[in-house]
Amino acid sequence: MTEGIWATTHFTPELEVNILGSTESQDQKTAKTDKIDGEILGKWRSEKSLMGASLVFFKNKEGKLYIRITFKDGSTMDSEIKETKTSGKTRLDDNNGHGEYYILESNGNLGMYGNNGKFDEAIKI
Repeated sequence: MTEGIWATTHFTPELEVNILGSTESQDQKTAKTDKIDGEILGKWRSEKSLMGASLVFFKNKEGKLYIRITFKDGSTMDSEIKETKTSGKTRLDDNNGHGEYYILESNGNLGMYGNNGKFDEAIKI
């Protein structure tokens, strides 16, 4: 079980400690939304599967829906989104070729799903 793990240690032969997640400086990079040209519909942070990246769901000036992932190194990836309703919840698909998609959970978080079900939940910020 890896849920809740925030660090790893190894003796090689000296003690080596690796803190998992992002630094405060990296968090500041991923929190910026000043380069989003459109209406922000939601924003989340994923510490588990995306290691401190933020996800911003937005509508651009042409009315198209996108998700921008900002990684802790400051790089970004935009994906056009198709929005549908599934069992009363909003499903967001970006046709990533891996069968992965997002569901807006009733608690406001962003569930991340794949062919084998839910694998992460990004926390609303």
